[in-house]
Amino acid sequence: MNKKIALAVFLLQIITIICFVSPAISVKQNNSVATFMVNSVVAKQNDHTFAQNFPRDETTVLCIELNEINRENIVVAEEIIEQLVSEPGVVRHHSFLLDTPPSLQFQIDEQIGWQKSSEELIFPFIKQNFYTALVVFEHDNDRQQNAIGNIIHKIPFFIRHYAQISNIHFAGEPVVSYHLGLSSLEVKTKFFPTLIVFCSLVMFWVFRSIGVLIAWLLAIVNALVVSMGIFGLMGNSLNLITNLIPVLIFVLSTAMHMHILLSLTYFEDYISGLKEKLIPNFLVALTTSIGFGSLMVSNVKPIYLLGKYTSISVWIIFATCYITHLGFSLLFGLNLYKKKIHGKGLPQDKIFILGKLNGGWLLVPIAMIALGVVTVVYNSSESNGLKYFPQHHTIRENSAYIQKNITGSSGIEILIPKPQGKFLEENFYRQVALFEQQLKALEHIRHTISLNQYLRFATKSTIGFSEYEEEDLTIASSTTLETMQKQLQENSPHIFTHFVSENYYRIQILCNAIGSEHFHQLKSKINALYAQQKFHKDFIFTGTLDQVIQIQMYLLQSMGESLFFTVLFSLILMTLFLKNIHVIYLAIIPNLFPIACMACALKVFDFPTTIGTVMVFSIAFGIAVDSTIHLFHSFYRLQQPGFAKKWSYSLAMNISAIWITSFILFGAFLLIGLLSSFLPTTQFGLLLAVGMISAWFGDVSFLPISLRLYTQGLFGKEKNNEAS
Repeated sequence: MNKKIALAVFLLQIITIICFVSPAISVKQNNSVATFMVNSVVAKQNDHTFAQNFPRDETTVLCIELNEINRENIVVAEEIIEQLVSEPGVVRHHSFLLDTPPSLQFQIDEQIGWQKSSEELIFPFIKQNFYTALVVFEHDNDRQQNAIGNIIHKIPFFIRHYAQISNIHFAGEPVVSYHLGLSSLEVKTKFFPTLIVFCSLVMFWVFRSIGVLIAWLLAIVNALVVSMGIFGLMGNSLNLITNLIPVLIFVLSTAMHMHILLSLTYFEDYISGLKEKLIPNFLVALTTSIGFGSLMVSNVKPIYLLGKYTSISVWIIFATCYITHLGFSLLFGLNLYKKKIHGKGLPQDKIFILGKLNGGWLLVPIAMIALGVVTVVYNSSESNGLKYFPQHHTIRENSAYIQKNITGSSGIEILIPKPQGKFLEENFYRQVALFEQQLKALEHIRHTISLNQYLRFATKSTIGFSEYEEEDLTIASSTTLETMQKQLQENSPHIFTHFVSENYYRIQILCNAIGSEHFHQLKSKINALYAQQKFHKDFIFTGTLDQVIQIQMYLLQSMGESLFFTVLFSLILMTLFLKNIHVIYLAIIPNLFPIACMACALKVFDFPTTIGTVMVFSIAFGIAVDSTIHLFHSFYRLQQPGFAKKWSYSLAMNISAIWITSFILFGAFLLIGLLSSFLPTTQFGLLLAVGMISAWFGDVSFLPISLRLYTQGLFGKEKNNEAS
């Protein structure tokens, strides 16, 4: 190939990297609950209705644990809270001293005392020795997360410098999202440097060439920059799932490069080596992109995005691998010699022996597949973000502490259609007041917050806390009701608009963090109570906990659908390209074997099905089938009859690349799994490590057994001249 053409290709590659580097490095992080919202019609409609009627802000709980409850300490606690929440991104906060006029504070102090005041307030701002505030953040993710980060960093200072304070607890869904973001960033800050060092050492050990390292890194940088640049230009953000895209690009690019580099070494000619691997690598890109693309059937948006953009990235990897060698490698040379890689990998004769095992050994993967199916079906699932952190992580301890002593850590939103009008009518108000009282009696519900709570508080303050009877659910008359609503709107307009719109009345429920079974029981009870009140229209049920349970419900469904489509389309494409219908049943057992091993590993590692595990089966099949394609391609390329010659040729052409690639993938994913303390990343890494090593074993043992039985006529009669 002409050096001028090679130079032009190389310069084009550099220009491409420069063009995409800015959008690639400017992609932002977003781990909010909205990011993981289930992509369903009902969920979207409910979210849209909520956004049209009420401000999109998010609430957290900030609890100051005092040594003693008295007025002086409460004043100190309020001052600390005001300093903590003085951040851009904080809309407001609600606390006892802020929301209660001084005259009412005195009345509470005189009539009921501080210890019992929580029973009379809208929210348990004061309980035992806790002074609590509700902190409301903007919906804008960047400002919200910056504010939360600043608050978290300021908390230790106040604990150290104020003797009245024992501890400060900060929790809520936005705080969980903040910690999810920090944990998911370890993919970039911890794993990526480790992967680069690990793979660089392996590449240098195999090829002993600086030129190879530069070409490999150039291709990876090109694939990463272009892929993430497209991802950013399309307006997407990274989260704990999509943070895996760069890692997958890295390992997939390394694997494809290994096959190309060993082919170049074998032929000692760039063009011949590139041509030899063009068809199998094209088929690898096709099947791998289908494997990742199958994740797009998921209703969980981050999994959908991971599948979509990784499947696109696979083709970018394919292109950059060949562009790099047609440009940089031809221009500068790689210094490749066959003697350098002699013996790198397992001895071919020992690998060949595995193919001579008795056909009965195929019952092993079949049994594993059956066991894997049973394991997946009966495996427990988990989508509570708190459970993704280690037991003693700050966010888990704070959330558990607040749930035990103050209120629930999960939120439910109920929107009740109201009669037209600016203010609540008396009959409607009586209905919602009774409904709220019944809600608070349900198991797992800790508190309800609504306009009714503020109106009742105003009534208590008017007639005296000691005279108010809890059974008096409503205001005395419709005239008084309207007057009090007007006063509340004038004095605290943000409270009124927070709970009442032109079309809906809003009830916020704080409940315990519960699993799907208890959640569905609670939802059924709420539906029954609502039906008893005979409201004129159905209510809208949404909120953080509802969204989390929906994610959980779609996890197994997504896993089954994506794996089914991956297997189906991969086998069809292999059949078409290799022009052999027998490929379907010859490839199915060795390539489902690693999936079965991963499924059984769920039980061995005691992993629940989470948002981190639901993806790995389709990804593993898409990667595992790559080695099978290379072996099949060489097996049918040799136009000679008989299993022994064909399989020996296939091993000679591929065994080093397959072993080294499998080792790299196994090591890379194992490092991810072992170094992470974050559950989804740990599961992702360890399960794929199991998948990669078992895929290698399946290809060198069960695949040749199937091929040998096929050539002997047990699976069908072999043609004398089968060639791809």
